[in-house]
Amino acid sequence: MSAMHEQRVDTVRRNLARRDLEQMLVCDPRSIQYLTGAYVEPGERFLGLVITPDAEPTLVLNALFTAPDDAACAVRAFTDTDDPLALVEELCNADAPLGCDKNLPARFLLPLMERGAAAGFVLASDAVDDARAHKDAAEQDFMRAASATNDAAMGRFRQLVHEGVTEADVAGQLEGIYRELGAQGHSFTPIVSFGANAADPHHEPDDTPLAPGDVVLFDVGCRQDEYCSDMTRTFVFGEPTPKQREVHDTVRRANEAARALVAPGVRFCDIDAAARNVIDEAGYGPYFTHRLGHQIGLDVHEPGDVSSAHDAPVEAGMIFSIEPGIYLPGEFGVRIEDLVLVTEDGCECSTATRAKSTPSDNAFRPRTRAACLRKRASLVRSSAYLPPKRPDSFPRMSPSPKKSPTTSITLFMLSSLPSRSGSTAATTSLSSSSLSSRPVAFLMAAPGSMPKFLSCSGSSAAPLTNCPTISCTSIFLLLTARLPASTIR
Repeated sequence: MSAMHEQRVDTVRRNLARRDLEQMLVCDPRSIQYLTGAYVEPGERFLGLVITPDAEPTLVLNALFTAPDDAACAVRAFTDTDDPLALVEELCNADAPLGCDKNLPARFLLPLMERGAAAGFVLASDAVDDARAHKDAAEQDFMRAASATNDAAMGRFRQLVHEGVTEADVAGQLEGIYRELGAQGHSFTPIVSFGANAADPHHEPDDTPLAPGDVVLFDVGCRQDEYCSDMTRTFVFGEPTPKQREVHDTVRRANEAARALVAPGVRFCDIDAAARNVIDEAGYGPYFTHRLGHQIGLDVHEPGDVSSAHDAPVEAGMIFSIEPGIYLPGEFGVRIEDLVLVTEDGCECSTATRAKSTPSDNAFRPRTRAACLRKRASLVRSSAYLPPKRPDSFPRMSPSPKKSPTTSITLFMLSSLPSRSGSTAATTSLSSSSLSSRPVAFLMAAPGSMPKFLSCSGSSAAPLTNCPTISCTSIFLLLTARLPASTIR
């Protein structure tokens, strides 16, 4: 067992001892990963780590899965026709109570109870949750790196926004940007909300198109080196109204008031109150409808929320979100979320960019759609991406100009073109003069239409094929161009 994992298991044992427990069955996959380095998603099958006073922790898992060779635990495997609970019963002391994980399904817990596998069964998740809440130096560095990637990605996400684009269109492109920046993907399903949809704190992206004057809310996070990030930013597409300015400024001040209070010994409920009081005084108290924040690490939401009901003090090494919001049904919503790391004398904010609210000429400057497209193409050609300077005013995006008689088309080069039996050939075709003469496969995406495959060889272009579901190993942005509408027929 590595020194790091041994220390973590010892911490759990001490936490159990304070509850007069000497053994525990851990079933949460991320908790098992934290304690052993082995991550398994078992689906409906049993997965459990048995911790006892003296023996090495033992992982009971289905033989379909494998634990890494350097996992900090012993391994007992079973097949689909075996009884995994017999292994658990064998490893436990029947004369002592057993601490149980919150993720232990009733279909496994109840049979263990019926068998008398332990003298009693106690919910003891906090023994592991408390250990996970205190991030060591390595974990803090992982969290900083994930947040830095999320910070850079937010600048990229803004480039996707233009008049008429839908929430679903934007949300569908976020994971690719994360992967380009070195992350493994989303830490949770992203929230992209336009206009009145932003008044729903957990809105799921749909086909709502963006219009000038809309609020744009991004609540996004990535997973990098197994650790999660989480951040929310709210912009206005165009010139903010006085009410939008007021609400955004109120939420920003609430965020800053809460962060200013964070220090070891301060209670979670008092941090929540600091933000909530700002919003109450502004007259928007009934429209702040959720807790202020949550802890985060290997999971995006870890136990230990920042709310009026949590009166425990914060401690150095904890990382949690601060995300006040105001949600006006039928109008718009604003949320600003940052992660903070509790230090010995205060806190460290994870994000470099800060939301502002005082209008000035240094906000997101007006840009045409063509300029946005050129910017996106240049990002692909460059070897590195530098995030834009943070705005010195209320975040704004500028609407697109009036539509011209041209059609915007994005071409993607496919590293592998999947075969699709039964695909229906479309009547649409593209002038070969617009494309390279090299034999290559393209994916074409035009506003308001389904993506289509195009095979081009020499001077002839094959018909486009409708492809509602795209499955290929990788897609690389080749070029973005504006072509005369006459080339599409």
